[in-house]
Amino acid sequence: MPRHTYASFAVIVMIASCSRPLPPGERNNFHYFGVQHASLHLEYFGDMRGTEDLFEDSSGLREAHLVHSELITEKEFHPTMTYTVRDMGHVTVVDSVKVQELRVIDKTSDSLFHLPNGDVPTPEDQFASYIEQGGFHLLGDTNILAGSMSLKAHVWQLGEQSSYIFEFKGLVVGRKDILDGQENDLRLLSIDTTSPIDPARFEPPHGFPVMDRTKPRPNRPGSEP
Repeated sequence: MPRHTYASFAVIVMIASCSRPLPPGERNNFHYFGVQHASLHLEYFGDMRGTEDLFEDSSGLREAHLVHSELITEKEFHPTMTYTVRDMGHVTVVDSVKVQELRVIDKTSDSLFHLPNGDVPTPEDQFASYIEQGGFHLLGDTNILAGSMSLKAHVWQLGEQSSYIFEFKGLVVGRKDILDGQENDLRLLSIDTTSPIDPARFEPPHGFPVMDRTKPRPNRPGSEP
């Protein structure tokens, strides 16, 4: 079972800015990725099994991330599913293991849209800023083959370890980890950067109990306002 959803590196972003934000109601022209539309299909190889599908619209202002993985326990084997939808800073996660629909506001991500226009990073710079905080450094470039397409991707290495992430215009398009001689890969099998994404992709499946954390929590009796 995949322990990490590596394509989610494209979802999570970090900023380090002390600039005064834009006034409420205004937003800048920040975009997560350097392509207008993208649909990616990735698959795990090695002792991990599963697939990831990523759908990006409006250069990443809307995103849908579907992860299918195989969960093996001592008693049984069954598939799991996680469906994450992001609309700018609003995130909905449907998790078949926790059996819940979680709604949150990613305040760190949301703040990117309120930076002064002169401080807005490029997708590549923002990706580099985030991943370098995780201990990765830029190793070089490589070509990633997916169907009939060849992408020139950056290769990021975690310290001196045999752990690598492949990035194309802010999008994670693969990962490779070698531990105790065992190689585990997340490989890009197909990518489409021209076709518009069906809006239905950005509507998560419903039916699980909802945990809505987008609304302010009421103060408990005796707590500070």
